[in-house]
Amino acid sequence: MDQDELLKEVVIYYEYFRGLLNDGKIKQLLIEEKQKNIELATATYDDPNWYYTEESIDGFSKYINTMLPIENYKLELYGNGRLVKLVRNDEGIFKNWDVLIGESETEYFSTGGFLHKPKGSDSFKVIRK
Repeated sequence: MDQDELLKEVVIYYEYFRGLLNDGKIKQLLIEEKQKNIELATATYDDPNWYYTEESIDGFSKYINTMLPIENYKLELYGNGRLVKLVRNDEGIFKNWDVLIGESETEYFSTGGFLHKPKGSDSFKVIRK
């Protein structure tokens, strides 16, 4: 795929994801992250249903209205070009962080994962291996 076109698509998806976090649309966010959460739970011998409890949903409240703009990024490819991620290109505190960063009065926090486009699909899915 053309790198410029890929970058455009990835930025659009990250902006969508950032909007979900910033606007507090946590249930939609969890739908988008379902595969990632299943894989993460499997890797850590956790219950994948934990991500959909009120406790887990409340944990995302720190991202509401705290998300920094998506800027100073670079596109990184993994898995022979099958996985993609936007990471910060800064030299300071955010160097190599995922671009989805929130800020509170006392800390910065980041979320994200790898994106891939399943065969036959025209939209990205969040995945973590």
